[in-house]
Amino acid sequence: MSCRGYQCARARRAARRQQLQAEYRLNAALKAAINGECNEKAPVLSLNRRPMDRVTKALSVRRTYAVN
Repeated sequence: MSCRGYQCARARRAARRQQLQAEYRLNAALKAAINGECNEKAPVLSLNRRPMDRVTKALSVRRTYAVN
């Protein structure tokens, strides 16, 4: 029993991956040259929020929609 078929497929996948990465790097360089370098990064979004008590939340919503 040999692993020849597996090694061949693995080599093909590695070659294809290298080709795609080279194309991606070339495209990224061309886009940067055409559109200009952008050093700004997108802000990091966070899903952390402080837990709120149900009563406190209900009172805050009630105060928001209260008609005077």
